[in-house]
Amino acid sequence: MDDVLYATDRFLLEPYLYSFIDSPLVQEPTLPRNIFGVWFILSIGGILMYISFAALSYLFIFDKSAEKDPLVPYPPHIFTILHFLFFLFIFDFY
Repeated sequence: MDDVLYATDRFLLEPYLYSFIDSPLVQEPTLPRNIFGVWFILSIGGILMYISFAALSYLFIFDKSAEKDPLVPYPPHIFTILHFLFFLFIFDFY
């Protein structure tokens, strides 16, 4: 995990995020910077894992004939994905 955190911090967060912030909290190495890096890695990993399993479930398990029902105003799986992505960042802090 230390190597992944170091690589993410050095090659992704530092050039694209930390270079624009002038604060002593983002100076290397500090605890808030490491906490944000771990949170970022876990959030992106959670999103990628959810989207990949949702796509596999949609492709192989979901009954696509249910989408043609005229009483369904929009595809319900889109609402489920958007609901998850919205609440991921809220519940990630608990």
